[in-house]
Amino acid sequence: MMMELKASHTPSPETSAQSDATKAIALVRAGAVDDGIALYQKVLEQLYMQLPVGVHLKLLQSFGLHDAANIIRRSALAAGADISISAMMGRSPEVIVDEYRTLFAQGLINATMVSRFLVALSKLGVKDELATVLDPNRLFYLAQIGELAASHWKSLERVLLKAAVDDTWQEAAQSVRKMHFIKLNRHPDGLVQATLAEIDRRAAHYLANWNKSDHVISRWVPQTFKVSHWAIISHGDGYNVPHIHPKGWITGVLYVAGPDRADASDGSPGALRVGPPLDVVESAGWPDITVAPAPGTLVLMPSYYTHWTVPLGRPGLRISIAFDVKDRRDDADQEAGFPQTASAI
Repeated sequence: MMMELKASHTPSPETSAQSDATKAIALVRAGAVDDGIALYQKVLEQLYMQLPVGVHLKLLQSFGLHDAANIIRRSALAAGADISISAMMGRSPEVIVDEYRTLFAQGLINATMVSRFLVALSKLGVKDELATVLDPNRLFYLAQIGELAASHWKSLERVLLKAAVDDTWQEAAQSVRKMHFIKLNRHPDGLVQATLAEIDRRAAHYLANWNKSDHVISRWVPQTFKVSHWAIISHGDGYNVPHIHPKGWITGVLYVAGPDRADASDGSPGALRVGPPLDVVESAGWPDITVAPAPGTLVLMPSYYTHWTVPLGRPGLRISIAFDVKDRRDDADQEAGFPQTASAI
């Protein structure tokens, strides 16, 4: 007798996460609020860019579960998720822009949402507002940390190269391609910690200036913050694809090592590029910036800036310390057990 063989089907991680999100909403509705919220927050860690959070929030509100919706909303914003409905459903740019304006007016904003708002503005041809929100003359900070000698960068280079072991390799993860990725916040080396302290000092100064300025985003910029740092090491083939940093308010990079002949031309090996997202056709109003990866070069910019790197294209070395400045208010709310309402933003 011939037996019929049935192909087994393993759900993709995305399908599984979507299923868990649906289960989480059902748990909240059934009265298991804490369990449902915990599960939804876990899903946000895996699928924050694709999850239809706005639809889920509307569903919870329709059931009268406003406290649960508020907590999930704040968790989603901190995770870098987009809570708009029209953008996730592919509505017209006019509808998308209008919804983002409404959300922003309520303080419901993060880097992902600003980036998608800017793309919709670009599609509408609203160049003046686009340029005002981006405004690299005010928001793009480039400096040389001149007070640290060349020996500092060489010593730091040796420390970071030693940390680049097999389990720090990332072939393709998020924006990273073919590079070592090393978390630094708890790195024990004193030289590393001193460098991170200098980054934090300059980030705090940038944040304070942005916060007190009349820039259109400034009223939502956090006053309390935390900084996460990591090192990225390329030996020639590595690069970053175009991306933003969804969980940050400010993003930056400090170069530790770079090619001997680094320059600031568009195609310069190892260069940092800042410009429009890939789905933007008209580049008017978007930054067009190139930074050579020379040791001691520090860059700070809003996390909604799209950026990428040019591959070295030959054997060589580029080491950078990248970082995100994040809102600390979310941590304080969660630790205190307060409902994470929009009014707290």
